[in-house]
Formats: sequence, C-alpha cells, structure tokens
Amino acid sequence: MARGEVAELFGEDALTMDSFFRMLGTRKIAEESYALLKDEDKEVYQAYADGINDYVAGIDLMGDDPTGRLLPPEFLTFGITKETWRPWSPVDSICVLKLMNFHLSWNWMNDLTRESIKRLHPELADMAEEISPFHKGFLAKLTTVLDEEDLKAWDQYSDKTLLERYEAAQEHVKKASPKFTYTEYKGKPAQIPDGTVGKGEPVLGED
Repeated sequence: MARGEVAELFGEDALTMDSFFRMLGTRKIAEESYALLKDEDKEVYQAYADGINDYVAGIDLMGDDPTGRLLPPEFLTFGITKETWRPWSPVDSICVLKLMNFHLSWNWMNDLTRESIKRLHPELADMAEEISPFHKGFLAKLTTVLDEEDLKAWDQYSDKTLLERYEAAQEHVKKASPKFTYTEYKGKPAQIPDGTVGKGEPVLGED
C-alpha cells in the first residue's frame, strides 16, 4: 500500500488509493529516511530484510531442512509464489513504519472536513461533528465500505462462518506441518523432526 502498488493485486478499483499514496510520496520519504540512517542502523534493517527473504527462499513442502512448509495464507490468497515474490528491502520496512504513522493520524480527513464546514458554512458549524464524525458518540453510526459484492468480485466470499473457516485452515496447516519427536538436547527439552533425531540439531528448543 505504501508503495502505491495495490492495483497490481486488486485491479483498477485500487488505482485511486495507489495514486493517493504516490502523491504523498511514502516510498520516496522512506528512501530519504533510510539514506539518513547511521550505518549500524542500516545493518539492522538489512539483517531483518535478509531474514524475511531467507525464510521465503527456504520454504519447501517436501524438503529435508525447510524454513517452512507453506507460504503464509496471504501469499496463497493473492497468488504470490516464491518466483513472483519481490524480495524485501530495508526501505520496505521503513515504508511500513510510515504507513503506521499515517494510520495513527487517520482522522486528518475528518479534521479538514469539519474545519471546512465551519468556515464555508457557519450555519452548519454546530453539526460539523455529526456530518464528519470522529467523536465516539457519532462513530458508531459509521458503516463499512465493503459488502458481499466486493468480496465476491475479489473471489474472497464464503458462506462459511469465520469459525468454520478457521478450523478448516487449522487442519490444512496441521497436515502440512512436519511431525516432531520429543527428546533432549544438551539436557534440555527439544523438538526434533522425525527422521533427524540422530543429527543432534534441534529445530525448536531452549538452546
């Protein structure tokens, strides 16, 4: 979203949002912020990015030593594969922080609208809060902008309950997960994938 590239996934319906964030220049600001960082801070961001990319690169459903068996659900939902995955960069991490900053000040639109109403239509000044709500007394009247038709258009609609979908996903993940054998490693509890106990290298443990 911060890069202004959501339309690549959702089509022309997302162009307005992409245009908005490109106009804000979130990506450009993130690049400028990264350039001003100290070298040690850049190393931290790079290490984080390397960790993400190594994890994605190491995912293998049938491999002997994978970082994971399946890509996260959102990858599958949007048709992103290891081949089409765009490697994460330090600037992407800063973009996320900038996007968080933006969302933490999401009421700027309401503030601007209320102030415009008060200045251009003084007779409506007392109703400005109700017209463009932010106060908790009026926010409850707001409704979502998404409906079933939107979800169907994105092929995300399901008539199953949220609990049913969650339970179905649990079964899917459980079947794809490697089986573990509990043992000890250096005197501590550890979990070793079946067939690798003899290696003495725990995948998960308090080592």
